Amino acid sequence: MKVDFLQLKQKHKFFLACAIVSFVVFTLVFIFAPLTKAPFPQIVEISKGSTLNQAASLLKDRNLIYSKFVFKALVVLQGGKRNIVAGDYYFTEPHGTASLARRFVKGNFGLELEKITIPEGLTNKQIANLFKLQFSLFDDEYFLKNAPQGYLFPDTYSFFPNVSAKSVIGRMQDVFNTKTEGIKNNTITLKRNFANIVILASILEEEAKPEDMKMVSGVLANRLAINMPLQVDAATSTYKTKGIPLVPISNPGLSALEAALYPAKNDYLYYLSDLKGKIYYAKTFDEHQTNRELYLNK
Repeated sequence: MKVDFLQLKQKHKFFLACAIVSFVVFTLVFIFAPLTKAPFPQIVEISKGSTLNQAASLLKDRNLIYSKFVFKALVVLQGGKRNIVAGDYYFTEPHGTASLARRFVKGNFGLELEKITIPEGLTNKQIANLFKLQFSLFDDEYFLKNAPQGYLFPDTYSFFPNVSAKSVIGRMQDVFNTKTEGIKNNTITLKRNFANIVILASILEEEAKPEDMKMVSGVLANRLAINMPLQVDAATSTYKTKGIPLVPISNPGLSALEAALYPAKNDYLYYLSDLKGKIYYAKTFDEHQTNRELYLNK
């Protein structure tokens, strides 16, 4: 049997070339192609003192890399030796192994401060919804169970994407305490109850614009003075029960808190807002009824 060595040599070269191409393709996949099984966004926490092997195992378990060996090799080749920078790494989309290795070597956590504005008069539920909308990892259930409504200061805040609900509560309470320190001191001087001021302020946030709050506060003070039910739409319980609600109905800002502490003195017992938000006051129920006929049907 005659063997064609030239043909065998050509076949050998062909298979070798195929093997090399396959190796290169698979290597490129392992190095550059992102693994898309993992849910996003997510946080990868690398504890201080973690070894390269431990980090690689964590990434493999999270479905972020194809191969622990390739990841470790790329970390070493990029100057990471056998150590990587500890911390919380935030991922919003898949990365190739080379890109991941570079981030862990450089300590590129992917965390940048994001601003969020909390308007005056929002309930805890509304605040939780805002945070959940902007910070996808935010634990709104924890927030709702632990946040004290009425004592979270409305303001513009900056948080990292991985901020915890506990941290948000603490920060908003700290700002509330700082911003209201003067009002607290004045409630002592005026012999007023600060908790009641917060409750009244939360009602004012719902009932009036900032420029009208002190006048409306005076009306509410007049009702309370004669043991008349508050009867405000913002707190339906006040139609059945005399006095103020037991807890704040929202989170008030400074204008409402100041209006609750310093109501404008007046002789009115009634008020109503027209469709444009303008408020009309009345001393008697008959006058109030006249205002209803004049201004609510426009």
